Amino acid sequence: MRGWFTEFIAWLDDHNARLDREHSYLRRSPSKIDRWLWSKIFKPKQNLLDLKGHHTTLGDVFAPKSQRIIHVVNLVPPKNLKNNDFRYRVSLALESIEKSAGNNIFLLGCSTEKITRPGWEIHKLPRSAQTELGHSKDLAYLKDLFQAAHLRAEAGDIILYSNLDCVISPDLYTNLLNADKNITEFIRRDITTQPTTSLTEVFSSSFENYPIGVDALAIKKEALEASLPFWLDFIIGEPHWDTAISGILNKHYRVFQNTEDLYHPLHEQQWDPSNLNVGGKHNERLYREAIEFGLMDDELISIKKQTALVILKHVLNSSHDKQTTQNLEQLSQLDTQYDKIFCEYLCGNKSSFSKYINHIQYLPIQATKQSKQLNQKNTILNLLRHYFADYDELLIIPEETAFQGDSQLKRLKKQLKSHKKTNVEGVIGLKPKECWLREFDFFMENTRLIPNIKQCSFINDHGLLELFDTHEHFQSPVMHKQRANK
Repeated sequence: MRGWFTEFIAWLDDHNARLDREHSYLRRSPSKIDRWLWSKIFKPKQNLLDLKGHHTTLGDVFAPKSQRIIHVVNLVPPKNLKNNDFRYRVSLALESIEKSAGNNIFLLGCSTEKITRPGWEIHKLPRSAQTELGHSKDLAYLKDLFQAAHLRAEAGDIILYSNLDCVISPDLYTNLLNADKNITEFIRRDITTQPTTSLTEVFSSSFENYPIGVDALAIKKEALEASLPFWLDFIIGEPHWDTAISGILNKHYRVFQNTEDLYHPLHEQQWDPSNLNVGGKHNERLYREAIEFGLMDDELISIKKQTALVILKHVLNSSHDKQTTQNLEQLSQLDTQYDKIFCEYLCGNKSSFSKYINHIQYLPIQATKQSKQLNQKNTILNLLRHYFADYDELLIIPEETAFQGDSQLKRLKKQLKSHKKTNVEGVIGLKPKECWLREFDFFMENTRLIPNIKQCSFINDHGLLELFDTHEHFQSPVMHKQRANK
């Protein structure tokens, strides 16, 4: 009986999965009715992690502090490459890796061919896109590269894969070990000057980050063990593998980004999205399956902003409105590395700064009858620490501070490297994850008004400091005198 029941449940799961696939087009339909229908009836209630009964997340995985990096590539000796431009780019990339590798860096080259290179251990791959798909190139499968590195990994080791034509900065290994994250994806810097003839020229050239691609991926041994069963079998060197793997990892786990340590001399795109070869079609099919089965949400990679920049208006009067306006106007001159927010403490729903905040995020905080009687700056600072807890850095420009632009923020960010909280010329900087929930003392700023403020106030549902209805019983002579003079 139990065997029949198990088979019946398996049949139901297969049937539901088929219905999900057949109706997945509704999810991206231009019709609101279609999208609503998909969300209510056909949206999978479980993802692949749940269907396999595997509930582990990287938050549950303990990984010791990393002491070593295993850097794995699909190694091809430059002398074996016929394309002169590609040969030179690979030579530069290997030179950057070998110059940066210290005693705690293990270099692993994977190939189906019998090759050697000083300083590298060679792993013979059992298959390639050529043997499995009839591809014209001997491209490796991404999972094979990580599995080869995993065989040699010890507890806490970081396994780093990078595309063979990407140059690494001299600080990449050090930065990766110091950050000590479970997963880091690398957004490359495209070198816009041509040609680049040396590493010195690569690192000193102008660049633009390529925001929709991942060209290197670092993951701890323990994190790889938790996530690898859910990677699809992509080949490298063709489109979509990075978008899908990034999407899968970002949906289920916390992924950090590095936009500073990977360089890529620009070249003509090697594949045509309108005329994909057998490898491109293979990857495209797996990419579509990852979307349709709910393994990933985002169809495009994007650069994450690690820093929130907030202009704060924390008083209800207009004494600093001119300075606030000037600060808001300064935002348009900043680059795109910041998430920009205007936080306004106000009465009512209408902001007097509406024409300056059309293109930034707006966070209004409504005053209450009782909260209006107190200073709320530090209370709101604590709220902002809570609201932006997922950011690495939070920079706050209070209304009384004259914002001096990007140079001021760079000085602030430099100090934050060694401090959890700092202040540069009135601009406040903090690392939300390292600060207390009540990092700023909201009682202290109100003691002149009410010396025994702790006894007659509370934090209301909106996170603001508010007086008890019976607060007059606790009032100080200072407050009584002020009320009498009104």
